[in-house]
Amino acid sequence: MTNEEIKRLETELWGAADNLRANSKLTVAEYKDPVLGLILLRYAQNKFEEAKKQIEKDLAEFVQLQKLALSGAEGESENSWTVNIAALDQNTLDLSAKNPNTPEEAPLRKPSEILKNMADLDKESASILENIKGLI
Repeated sequence: MTNEEIKRLETELWGAADNLRANSKLTVAEYKDPVLGLILLRYAQNKFEEAKKQIEKDLAEFVQLQKLALSGAEGESENSWTVNIAALDQNTLDLSAKNPNTPEEAPLRKPSEILKNMADLDKESASILENIKGLI
């Protein structure tokens, strides 16, 4: 969908939600679908925009590296690197070598640490939920 089509759909959904809410005797349960549709549409649009930005960034990097390669210079990045053919297993020609340009990954946490963090987050969530219940 183009941005124009998304905007038109969003406008139509908001209009439908407004009509259902203001001009009918529908309950919340009956007009929730258009509203939830809008929320889903907004979420999908945000995810699309994030992915589009990353793709455009990667494409710009690719174009820059291709220009370097065409000029005879070698260019490498976190997403692109060269592999010496002599370093490959000659029987399999396995190209799954570790990217030498990738930053070091953080060490994995111990299961006990993960469980403690989960319990802490559960306590925090329960507290927030109680505060929300107090507001209702």
